[in-house]
Amino acid sequence: ALELTNDEIKREAVKFSGLYKISLNTSDITLKPDEGKANILSFKHSSKPKTVKDKIGELNVSIAEFISETIDDFKLIKNAKKPDDLRLNLIKRAKFAGDSDFKKYKSDIIKVLSIRVSTIFQLLEIVSKTETIFSDEDVQAKDFWRFKLYQSLIEDLKKQ
Repeated sequence: ALELTNDEIKREAVKFSGLYKISLNTSDITLKPDEGKANILSFKHSSKPKTVKDKIGELNVSIAEFISETIDDFKLIKNAKKPDDLRLNLIKRAKFAGDSDFKKYKSDIIKVLSIRVSTIFQLLEIVSKTETIFSDEDVQAKDFWRFKLYQSLIEDLKKQ
């Protein structure tokens, strides 16, 4: 997925970022990589029109590169040997998360993740249920959790 943000305060005012989206039969899971990996295109409000036009002209290439990396990353998830260990890692990340916006969702997320799994599909099914816990207004808490999902399901598997 592609996320467009426009921030008047931060250094990069307009930003296109990549999100990982896993579509299951009945739901979707969204993972948010760290900014370095997710950044597809950004420019300041003070950028000249020609600079913006040139950068937007390169958008297709940047998106294709992000998709290619995404496919490689999802091969890791598909071949995960111990899905229940990933679930336990997610519980640990939720339990020790210090984000103030996220704190009110901790117990509900831990409860959803309390079901043991033996396949990656079972893990993804219960993880998809965590998406429904957040209220629509809590964008920061949802983004925080999506980043934690990315860390657990992609980054931690790369370390193994």
